[in-house]
Formats: sequence, C-alpha cells, structure tokens
Amino acid sequence: MFRPVYYEPSNTTAEELAVFGVKVREIQRDPQFKFALGRLWKSAASVFLYDDGRVVLTLHSHLNERERHQIYGIGQTVFRDGVAHCKRQEFTRLRKSKKRPVACWWQFVWVAVSRADSLYDSIFWSAYGHHPDQIRSIDSEDERLHQQHSAEGATQ
Repeated sequence: MFRPVYYEPSNTTAEELAVFGVKVREIQRDPQFKFALGRLWKSAASVFLYDDGRVVLTLHSHLNERERHQIYGIGQTVFRDGVAHCKRQEFTRLRKSKKRPVACWWQFVWVAVSRADSLYDSIFWSAYGHHPDQIRSIDSEDERLHQQHSAEGATQ
C-alpha cells in the first residue's frame, strides 16, 4: 500500500547521523516512479529500526541533495522517537529469522519529485504523451469550459 509521508528536509548530514549511530548506506538503483494523489513520486530509501536500537538508512544513488536531506530527517526522527514513530507511521514488522538475527521495523520511502528534477518532464511525457505544461493547460481549458457550461445552465 502506498502511503506518502511528508518530512521537511533536515540540515543534518550523514556524518552527523553517524555520531548518533544511524548508519547511512547507498545502493545503486534505477529510480522507480509512481503517480499517486495528484503528484509524481520517486523511490528513495528503506528505513530500518532494529530491536537492538540500530537505525539503518539505505538510500538510492539517484537522489538529489534535497531528497537526501529529507531521508536524513526521517532517520533523525526514527532515532529520536523509536518504536512509537514506527507504529504511528505503520512501519512493517520484520520478525527474527535465520537470515535476520535481529527483528526490526521497516518502511520503504517515496519522495515527491520536484519540477527541478531532470527526469520530471521526460517521465510525464512518456506516461501521458504530453508535456506537464500542456496537461496543465488542458486542465485549465476543461475547467474554463465547465464554468462556462455551468453559467449557461444557470441562466436558462
């Protein structure tokens, strides 16, 4: 289930998080995109809170600086609030197993794609066959026609 979580970008760096014991790893992944709730979203990271207190952020390599700082803010919040935050945000509980010697709370994080992102226009073009500005102009034209039709219906 897709549940966006809004976090303000943090001024914290990966080095500052490491002082608190929050481990930040980066993995090579191609971005995945999803259009939901009227916005374009991009895959960003996995957040783990282990029962022994460790917090691990696994960031995707394609993130820009603003998106990285959003994930750092999540790591900071998870470290500060612990299990209470995980339950509030409905993280998934992963039980202890042979491959996972310590149980943990886990969530996959998506970030909203900003218009400044170089992939924004190309993703819209491939998904909808229109440039984002054309979609906005089509929407505004539809709205104008709807208002005109409503006004004509009210006068009759």
